Amino acid sequence: MRTIAAVLALLLAGSASAGELRRFTLVSGGRERGYSVYSPRAGNGGRKLPLIVLLHGGGGTADGMRRLTRSGFEALADERGAVIAYPEAVDKHWNDYRGDSSRKSQRENVDDVAFLAEMTRAIEGAYPVDGARIYAAGISNGAMMSYALACRAADRFAAVAAVAGAVPERLYSSCRPSRPVPVLIINGTADGLVHWGGGEVTGPFGKRKFGRAVSAERTRDLWLKLDSCDRAKMTSAARDSDPEDGTSVLAETYTACAGGSAVKFIKIEGGGHTWPGGLQYLPRGVIGPTSRELDANSEIWSFFGGHALKPGSAPAGEGRGAPVKAALKLESPAFGGGGYIPVRHTCDGDDVSPELRWEGVPPGTAGLALIMDDPDAPPGTWVHWVVYGIPAGSSGLPEGVARKAAMPDGSGQGMVWGVKEGDFSRVGYYGPCPPPGKPHRYSFRLYALDSQVRPQKGGGKYSLLEAMKGHVLAEAGLTGLYARSRGRPGTK
Repeated sequence: MRTIAAVLALLLAGSASAGELRRFTLVSGGRERGYSVYSPRAGNGGRKLPLIVLLHGGGGTADGMRRLTRSGFEALADERGAVIAYPEAVDKHWNDYRGDSSRKSQRENVDDVAFLAEMTRAIEGAYPVDGARIYAAGISNGAMMSYALACRAADRFAAVAAVAGAVPERLYSSCRPSRPVPVLIINGTADGLVHWGGGEVTGPFGKRKFGRAVSAERTRDLWLKLDSCDRAKMTSAARDSDPEDGTSVLAETYTACAGGSAVKFIKIEGGGHTWPGGLQYLPRGVIGPTSRELDANSEIWSFFGGHALKPGSAPAGEGRGAPVKAALKLESPAFGGGGYIPVRHTCDGDDVSPELRWEGVPPGTAGLALIMDDPDAPPGTWVHWVVYGIPAGSSGLPEGVARKAAMPDGSGQGMVWGVKEGDFSRVGYYGPCPPPGKPHRYSFRLYALDSQVRPQKGGGKYSLLEAMKGHVLAEAGLTGLYARSRGRPGTK
C-alpha cells in the first residue's frame, strides 16, 4: 500500500468544476485537522443541500480523492445541488479499527468517527446543509472508515458507500448501529489489496500486511443482517457493455429492509483495487483494472438520493456521532454564522472583540478555551485571538475584552498576530485586517476541557493546542467573513 500511498499523495485535483473549493481546519481530540469543502457554482437557491463526505484511501489526500473521482461529485453538485467535503486523515491513514500498528492513527487510536461528525457540524454552520442528508463514501481505507461511520455514527450519516474495501474483522464483531443503515458496497473480484475473499489486507503483490478484513460477501451479509433485509426479495442485474475492459458487473439490490434502509452489493468481476469509472492511478499489473462498466460517482449519488435520516431514527446521543459535543453551541449577537463581521470589530474600525455567547457546556468541564484565526491569509493560517482558562460556569465573553495577558477572572490571553509561534508579537484580540480582494473567513473555535490547561509561557495557539491534547470534551465553531476593497472596509 505504500506504493499506492506515494502515488495518491502526489495526485493533484483538476479544476473542471466552476464552484468554490475552500480549506478549513478544526481541532478534534487535541489535534488540528484539515478538510476542504466544495460548494456549487449556482448556490443553493434558498434550499438546504445534501453533504457528501469523500474519504481518501490509505496514503491518500483530499486532492488525491478529487483526482481519483475526476472531480465528478463536484460536477454533479453543480448540476443538481450538493456540498462536497474532502477530509484528511492523520498521517494519511484513517483509524478504521483494523488495529494496524504500523499506522499512526490506529496505533494512537485517533477518534476519526468523532472528527468526521464534528466536521459535518462545522460545515453545517457555514453552508446551507440539510442535516438529514449527510453521507459518506470512500475507497480502500476510506471505505473501511465509511463502514466505521455506519457502525458508530448512524445517527449522523444517512447512508454510506464503500468502494474497494471491506469491514475490518475487529469492527465486524463490534458493529452495533443505532438504526438500520443504507449501505452501497462495490468490490472487485481481482482486488489484490483488499481481497475479495477477505483475510490480510496487503500491499501490492502481497508484500506487506496491514490488518485483516472479512470478505466482500461477509460484508454484504453483515449489513443484510443488521438492516433486517428479506433476502428472498433481492433483485439482480448484470452488465457487460464493454467486453474489452476485462470486467463485468453483477448488482444485487435489497430494498425490503427495516426502517426504509437498503443494501446494494455490486460485484465487479475482474475489477481491481480501483474506483469504477475513475482514474487508473497505477498500472493494471499493480492494482488491477478500473472498470468502465460502471460510474461509481453516479451510482453513489443515485443511491444516496433515495435515503435521508428520519426524525427520531436514532435515540438522542446513542450513536458515537452524537456525543455531548453536539450540545455545545457558539454564537455572536454581532454576526451570524457565515455572515459578515461588522467593521467595528476589524482593523478598519475600533478593532474591539465581538460579544460571544455559548451554551451546552458538558458535565465535567473544568475550563474553556477559544481560538480565532484566518485560514485564508496568504502566508498561512493567521492567528487573531487566543483565550484560555475561561471559567467553566461562564456563558460568554463581553464585547471589547481588554488586551491583557492575565484577566480578573483567572483566564489568560496568548500571543497572536502571525502564522508561527515564534512570529507572534501581540496579546489579546486583533480583528480582521485582510488584504484587498475576496472575503476571508474568520474561524472562532470554543473548546470545553476537562482541566484548566494553559500554553507554555509566551506561547499562543499551537502550544495551547498541544496542551489541550487528550482534554477536549466538546467543541463548537462560528465562522464570520470580512473583505476589503483597495484598502477600504467591506461593509456587507
